[in-house]
Amino acid sequence: MQSKTQTTPSFWRILDTDYIATFCAVAIVTLWGLYIVFKILSWNFRDEQFYLMFGAGITLVSLILIVYRFFILRRLFQVGQPARGKVLKSSFYRDRGRVVVEYSIKGEKDKRRSTTHLHTNRRTRAIHEGDWVTLVVDPASPGKTVIREAYLDQ
Repeated sequence: MQSKTQTTPSFWRILDTDYIATFCAVAIVTLWGLYIVFKILSWNFRDEQFYLMFGAGITLVSLILIVYRFFILRRLFQVGQPARGKVLKSSFYRDRGRVVVEYSIKGEKDKRRSTTHLHTNRRTRAIHEGDWVTLVVDPASPGKTVIREAYLDQ
């Protein structure tokens, strides 16, 4: 049984929030969707063998990237340290967003900036300029951060 306070995001939450993972999933669906439409409508391919090889290659690379992003983000949530940060800029266009956050890590005087690229959804659209957010910071590489609120419900 799962606890009510989840500390790491699920696979589907990462797929919905992380822009790279979302883009890869959309690429796979679009590529094979077009292939199926061509087959259903009996349209001829100029070079079907090339399309199948290209589709298989894109699918393989996309699946590898999705799995890589899943494990990287899960690991970051497991070993990362929380830090408060202020959103300096939040911009969304269609399905993608970019959020710039300024934060400092315990024991450091200087402030750092982090840019996060997100897929637009209800959680990411709720992040606005001037908001204070909780970041998950990689202790081994403090420049690697994610916005906790974008991936987990409060």
